[in-house]
Amino acid sequence: MCLVKRFHIHLVCIIETRVKSDKSVKIQGDICPGWGFISNYEYHHLGKIWVCWDPNVLTVDIVIKSAQEISCKIATIQENLIWFHSFVYGANKGIERRQLWHSLVLVKAIVASSPWLIGGDFIVVLCANEKWGQEQLNSYEIDFKDSLNNLEVADLNFSGCFFTWCNKQEGTCFVARKLDRVLANTAWMGIYGNTQVDFLEPGISDHSPYVVTVGKLKSFGPRPFKFFSFWPENADFLNWVEEG
Repeated sequence: MCLVKRFHIHLVCIIETRVKSDKSVKIQGDICPGWGFISNYEYHHLGKIWVCWDPNVLTVDIVIKSAQEISCKIATIQENLIWFHSFVYGANKGIERRQLWHSLVLVKAIVASSPWLIGGDFIVVLCANEKWGQEQLNSYEIDFKDSLNNLEVADLNFSGCFFTWCNKQEGTCFVARKLDRVLANTAWMGIYGNTQVDFLEPGISDHSPYVVTVGKLKSFGPRPFKFFSFWPENADFLNWVEEG
């Protein structure tokens, strides 16, 4: 994957793949050969969340899995830096997303005072200005806001595309939302405060991929590391893998 090489990335999340389990290993091997790989096929037949990592740089242990998240404990091998990371792909129906908020509360209890990131496609906005041309929040969007307050997490500093999803139509049919974000708890902010999220141009996808860069770590020296999330336009993605 060109973006992995371009940004020197060590941890990748791919969601909305729509790939059956029997094809996932080959595709993952084509994307990041020799890397570790976990998915959530046991909770959804299309395995909506894939997590890949460079085993020379990171260790990854599963904490909780569901149809809407994979939460892991991650450590760097050389520096032995440890954090928790929840990779999220929310359900389309608001009533089903409540199961995700409940699961993240369980993760919070496990995380305790450790650094924690939550990132991915939440399928829901947090503020009215995150919906193109609309001003009011519905009840499920209010649920999301209340849940983040309960989890005690907030957006990391970000740049690039503000609306991370659009329907790629024009004129009065155009719809855009900020559905993708990276959230952090106070422990993360205290240790990895110099973290930047860059939402890139969407390319073939209707979502913006994002790159998270951790710069100089407080009390741990200057070595940076990066991780990446990506939403492929599924048919084109499969063609790219087969041809590449």
